Amino acid sequence: MPTYLARQFLLTVLLGAAYLAGLPLDAVTAITLACIGTWLPVLAQLFVLNRRLDNQIGPGPKAYQVKYWMATALPILMAEGFLPSC
Repeated sequence: MPTYLARQFLLTVLLGAAYLAGLPLDAVTAITLACIGTWLPVLAQLFVLNRRLDNQIGPGPKAYQVKYWMATALPILMAEGFLPSC
């Protein structure tokens, strides 16, 4: 299931469970459940993907390309740094 569908479905299920549990259905509850509904599919995908990759790909040497990363990240940082924060 795509994550954009899973999040919406999970948020609906969590809000229904909160209603049945008698929790107040206010903004705090909705935002808290939205955060949970966002992170649960992410963590589930992380665990499933890591488990599948461990079976197919063994550990290898770690390599960091700092120069390439800086060349990519610095223009983004400069553009975001000069934008107004409103």
